[in-house]
Amino acid sequence: MSPWLAKARATRAHVGFDCAGACANCAKCAKTSQSAAAEGGFGTNGTIGTVSEVPADEIWSRFDWITQRLVEEYGRDLATAQRDGLSILKAQLLNDLRLAPIQVDTHRCFVCGGIDTPTHVLVPVLTARRDTPLWLHLEPCHHEHQRRRSKEVDELLRWARSPTTPSANTAEDPSREGAIKTLHLFTKDRRSQSHTRRRKIRS
Repeated sequence: MSPWLAKARATRAHVGFDCAGACANCAKCAKTSQSAAAEGGFGTNGTIGTVSEVPADEIWSRFDWITQRLVEEYGRDLATAQRDGLSILKAQLLNDLRLAPIQVDTHRCFVCGGIDTPTHVLVPVLTARRDTPLWLHLEPCHHEHQRRRSKEVDELLRWARSPTTPSANTAEDPSREGAIKTLHLFTKDRRSQSHTRRRKIRS
C-alpha cells in the first residue's frame, strides 16, 4: 500500500459513523435520500463545484494567454492554438479549487452513496483540495464521476461563450469571434462523444 493511500484511509478512519447532532460527514445526517437520486440510477453524496465562482472574464483571460503562448512559443497557427488551448483550459478548470467537489460522507461512495464492501471497495480519488480525496467505487461510479465533472466544465465553457456574457461580446472585441466559434465546436463535439459513449454502454 502506498503511503498516500495509507494516509487517506487513516484520515477517513477517524470519522465516526454516528454523531450527537446533524453534521457534515455522517451517513445518517448527510446522505441524500433515495427519492432524490440522480437520473441514471446514481445518487448523490456531496456537491460539485459552483461554476459561477469562476468569472467569464477570467476564463477568457486564461484562454487568450494559453492561445498566445501556443502561437508564439510553439508555432501553432491561430485555429490550432485555439482548439488546443481549449483542451488545456478545460484541464485547468477541472483542477480549479473553486470547482472541486465536496464529499459530505467519506464512508459512502461520492457517486452512488453505497458503502464500502469486500467486493465493492471505496477508493480515494485525488481532487484539487490538498489531502482531501473523494471516496468512490470503481466502475461504473468512477466513469460517472468523470462524466459529471466533464459536463460541468463543458457547461461553464458554453456559458462563457454565450452572446449574453459581456466578455464574449465580439462587437467589443472582434478577434474573439473565431474563439467563440471554436468553443461552440468544442462543446458540441464533447456532447456528441458523450452520447456515443452512453449508447455503447447501454448496448
